[in-house]
Order: sequence, then structure tokens, then C-alpha cells
Amino acid sequence: MRALILAGGYGTRLGEYTKSVPKALIEVGGIPIIDRTISKLIEVGISEITINTHYLSEMVVQHLKNRFQYLNIRIVFEPELLGTAGTLKANIEWLAVEDFIVMHGDNFFVDNLFGLTKNNLKPGILVRACTFLTNNPKEFGIFTVSKDNVVTHFDEKNHNVKSNIANASIYRFSKNTFKLISNLGLNETDISLHILPAVLNEIELVSLSGEFIDIGTKPGLKRANIVAQSIMNS
Repeated sequence: MRALILAGGYGTRLGEYTKSVPKALIEVGGIPIIDRTISKLIEVGISEITINTHYLSEMVVQHLKNRFQYLNIRIVFEPELLGTAGTLKANIEWLAVEDFIVMHGDNFFVDNLFGLTKNNLKPGILVRACTFLTNNPKEFGIFTVSKDNVVTHFDEKNHNVKSNIANASIYRFSKNTFKLISNLGLNETDISLHILPAVLNEIELVSLSGEFIDIGTKPGLKRANIVAQSIMNS
């Protein structure tokens, strides 16, 4: 199984923290967040990884070469950011030789990814998506499920949602999504907006235990460091 880590963002919400350091190299508990993300993939046996870069790309490239020489890491520089679905589309032929993983590279989470990778996708399922429970649903993409645990709605940062099942932006895509992704239009650049709604009834949710934190904000980064430190001290 291959994986795509989306790591090209500017990290503008972090202000001065990312003026001279790309968001992918921001440290949580003394470890760059990209290292933590890669380690989660290694843990479940994934060693073929594509990572997109853009802002301060040369720093990310040099770090990966120094830190992960033993892995098959394919680095793709984007002169202009393509968006999450745009990057996925650009790399779909490399990814879709079998089921594949796509994940954002700026999230800190405690759980592992075995729930995502173990067992084959059920017939009729095109996407297995990781989720977590949130007290601030308006800040995240939110899944609504029926009593039978079937996904009925997905809302991206909608203030009126009643569910608290948040999208962790960690996905396992069936290789059968190749045609759907390949046919995305030039303006269909976001996974949450342009792919998930198209496969709504073909999504299976997997809940992550423990904390899940977006480190792309200063409060999030502070909280992630506290959690990481407590884990190291335990």
C-alpha cells in the first residue's frame, strides 16, 4: 500500500512560527510533525510515500533526505499549490496500483492507523475515513451518520451541524476511485468539497481514540506539545 502526505501548505495561521520554518518541520514534543506522520505510516508497514512540497520546499527536501534515507520517499514540488484533490489527482497513477492512503501532514494524533489499514474494504465501500469526536464541530468537516452507521451527510465547517463526528483528513481510498479522481475538473481541488460528497454512501468511518489536534493554529500547537510531553513523561 502506498501513501500521499499533503505537506505543501504555508502555515499562515501559525504566524511567526512559519516565517522561516515550513509547517511540515514545526516540532511537537521536539519532533517535526512530518516525522510523526511518517512514523505512523511506517508503523502499519507503509514505506512508499509521496510528499508534496511548496513553501520552503528545499528545507523539507533536505530534512527528509537526512532523516529517512532508508525509505522510498517520492517528493513532488508544486510551483503552485494544487489543493488537496488536485495533488491527489496529479499523483493518482502512482498511488492507485492498489488501495492507498491520503493524509494531511499537519495533525498530531495519539492513536495508530491499524484501523485504517487492516482488513479489506467491504464491497461497495470506496473510502475509509478516520474520525474523532469534537466539541467544536463548526471548526471541522463533520460526518452525520444514520442509526445504521451509514454516512448520510458531510458538512465542511458548517455552524448548524448537530453531529460531533469530525473528519481527521486521513483516508484509505479504494483503487476503484481511480476514474473518479482522474476525471476531476480543474476547479475541483478539495477532497472535502469535491470528492467526499460524490461518494457519500460509499464511505466507511473509523474512529481514532485519544487526542487529535490540528497543529496549524497556535492554540493547537500549544496543546499538542502539552499532550506530547505528557506522553513522554508517562
